[in-house]
Amino acid sequence: MSWRWQEHQAPESITHQEKKLNAASYGYKGSLGDSEYDHLISLQLGGDPDNARKLWGEPADPGHKPGWGVNNLEDAVETKLHTTVCSGKVTPKAAQ
Repeated sequence: MSWRWQEHQAPESITHQEKKLNAASYGYKGSLGDSEYDHLISLQLGGDPDNARKLWGEPADPGHKPGWGVNNLEDAVETKLHTTVCSGKVTPKAAQ
């Protein structure tokens, strides 16, 4: 199964303002460029791309250098889970 997150994610022109408001609601004071507006359940694992209540401003991982953009280690885990689900080794519910 081929997967491209870009085909399922809203454009930044829409998400930037949402991300800004969401970050403020959590008290996030860091650079928005170093955070990811991420889905509670990964799009790769069946997350809803159109439900703003399932999104949150995820800060960069510990050890991240400010100004270097998004660096979230769980993205690799989400991709591995997606591959495992597609191969039938794990159910989507278990992966979520």
